[in-house]
Amino acid sequence: MNTYTMEIKDMIVISEISGYTNFVTRISWNYKGVNEIGVESEFNAVTKYTQVDEENFIEYSALTESNVISWIESHPDLLRVKSYVDNSIANKMSKSKKRLPFPWLT
Repeated sequence: MNTYTMEIKDMIVISEISGYTNFVTRISWNYKGVNEIGVESEFNAVTKYTQVDEENFIEYSALTESNVISWIESHPDLLRVKSYVDNSIANKMSKSKKRLPFPWLT
């Protein structure tokens, strides 16, 4: 089973949109997965936002890392990125394991 970590790398804001200031329009982030024996893979991604969620808008100065991570976790981009990381780990595992003939038979 893989475990995952996410790191926010950068955020871009629009200074004003629909009466809201410093609206986060782009989040750059890194998603890293590692399996139980330490094989890992990571993916750098960008998630873009174009519309203000008026009910859940949070002023930029009040944002926490947990807020931003929760946005990404609820965005469809995460499923694609997680799938990539999982497949990459599986590919590394299949390449790192192989059956060789016994050395005393060659």
